[in-house]
Amino acid sequence: MLNIDRMSAIPDDLPVDTIQPNFHAAGPNGILQIPDDQQNSGGSQSVDDISEYYHSYLNFHSPDGYSILDDQRSIIQSKLRAMDAAVWSPNSSDPLIGYRAHLDPESWARAFTVHNFAKNQDAHVLSTYIYQEDPQSLIQMGPVWDFDRAYTWKGSARSTPLWAADRDWYDGLFDDSDFRQIHQDLWQKARLENITDTALQNLVDTAATGPNAAQVSASGLRFSTWRSRISSLRTWVVDRANYLDTRYEPLPSLSPELEEFQNSIQVNMTPTAGGIVYFTTNGNDPRDHGGAASPSASIYSAPITVNFRTRIMARTKDGSRWSGPVELNYFRTDDLPQLVVSEIHYHPLDPTPAEYALGFEEAKDFEFLELMNIGPSAINLSTLALDGGITFTFPNIILPAGNRIIVADNLDAFTARYGLDHPVTGEFSGSLGNSGDQIIIRDTLLNLELLNFSYSDASPWPTCADGGNYSLVLKNPETSPDHNEAANWRCSSLPGGNPGDLDNRAPFTDIANLDNDGDGLSALLEHFLGTSDSNSSEGASSYQLNTINLPDGSIYPTFSITYPIGADDITPDAFWSSDLQSWSNSPSERILVSETQNGDGSITATWRSNSEGNISPQFFRLQVTKN
Repeated sequence: MLNIDRMSAIPDDLPVDTIQPNFHAAGPNGILQIPDDQQNSGGSQSVDDISEYYHSYLNFHSPDGYSILDDQRSIIQSKLRAMDAAVWSPNSSDPLIGYRAHLDPESWARAFTVHNFAKNQDAHVLSTYIYQEDPQSLIQMGPVWDFDRAYTWKGSARSTPLWAADRDWYDGLFDDSDFRQIHQDLWQKARLENITDTALQNLVDTAATGPNAAQVSASGLRFSTWRSRISSLRTWVVDRANYLDTRYEPLPSLSPELEEFQNSIQVNMTPTAGGIVYFTTNGNDPRDHGGAASPSASIYSAPITVNFRTRIMARTKDGSRWSGPVELNYFRTDDLPQLVVSEIHYHPLDPTPAEYALGFEEAKDFEFLELMNIGPSAINLSTLALDGGITFTFPNIILPAGNRIIVADNLDAFTARYGLDHPVTGEFSGSLGNSGDQIIIRDTLLNLELLNFSYSDASPWPTCADGGNYSLVLKNPETSPDHNEAANWRCSSLPGGNPGDLDNRAPFTDIANLDNDGDGLSALLEHFLGTSDSNSSEGASSYQLNTINLPDGSIYPTFSITYPIGADDITPDAFWSSDLQSWSNSPSERILVSETQNGDGSITATWRSNSEGNISPQFFRLQVTKN
């Protein structure tokens, strides 16, 4: 991260004559005229090097200029100067070799849009940050801050529609019609979605709720004057937004706005103030680079019939002016892919010595995510993508109904640990957070989130998945349970998880209170215990009575059951009684001591009484409930 500002302050523990590290970029003429580490804060600047303002320098922020290594400095300066050269190049607008090969235009346009709306006096040349997240990322602008000389401080809201667009690199970026369009698109989208007139006034009101009359008066300003200035600011922000709106071609209107339909739907498009509406039905932009109409765009002339999953993007073109895009995603719910995340292995065990010898040095190498098609028909995954903590774009493959597919962190590591016989489709980018993360399944055709949830490593989420060599498994995946609810997840039946394999037993479909073998255990109970209702010798060994010694020497009766994992449609509970008449599962009568994964696909749950063992009689019983 770099900052564009006055020179960085010399740390307190260094001499006052320490050289303040800084540099410049060559600017429009391509000739670097200001040497590195020039000590001239507050002096004049007559050349076009960037930052071109006399008080502004490119300073190292992270790592800071006083601790940065020579190699780090060299790489950072080279990348920044390469970006600078691309902005001023005759090929600057070329998507492959121009500035877009170096910087993220949406990030830079968004930062400009904020400063432009506020008419910020210090925009781009003071209190400015630019950063690169990793060696492969584009250079981004932000975060923005320092607005003490902005808004009403700069006078009329209805002037200077491109405030400070002539400063530093923005002077070159705004020469490109595509960058100008990106800026316009961001503004019009924001106005449509979240910075309405009401929202802007609410921001002012919220900021003004803190200070009371005494506090304001103590600052030396009359409270009535302060209230008047707040009122002026409320008016100013709306006037500014409406003024900027007038500078752009208005958005077209699309109807109906309700995107979900039953059989088919008629879509109408209307320009707001003249011009021609261009649209696409495949999600592509109707505007091509440079401002021409895209070859895939059509001119709207009559209502179009939509009878399948369709993403419409429309713009108005009036002469050479384009509006921002309007997008609507029309779909029938039954046509959307029906997917669940059926298993998450977010905190695997560290590599074994054998795995380490193969080159797998991190536990994250063995992370994986499993998805399941719970719909009635096969899904083409080519329009789907993972987002959130990990990212992945699915290839053009078909996932049959009821089948599962795996995305791994490291395919070779996954194969080394689990073998070849698993449906792995590729490697995701990023990593699954050990303390929790967000997972999104997105339909890229419609730009629609099919699933968005977050897991955690803390109770009530199953903690055995947090480095305990178990994965998170979704209970009853075929019912599409709420992924955000911890109660809908459990640990895998086996250590290491069960990638690609069924980890859920079939739901119980028999008559619950039948007892075909006459052993006193109902059919529902035997299903839960994994025993046969046709063999009276099975079942009794699944539960045990015992005692537990507490540190204070007291002894309490315990009741334990051992059962195979996977009957997720059934919930077990233990009840306690002193007379076989009144039964209770209240924590005041009995408490759950432990639930232990046995590593063989079973789990042992143990409850203890809250009455000491010398109190007699005491009874336990197991109750299971069909969810």
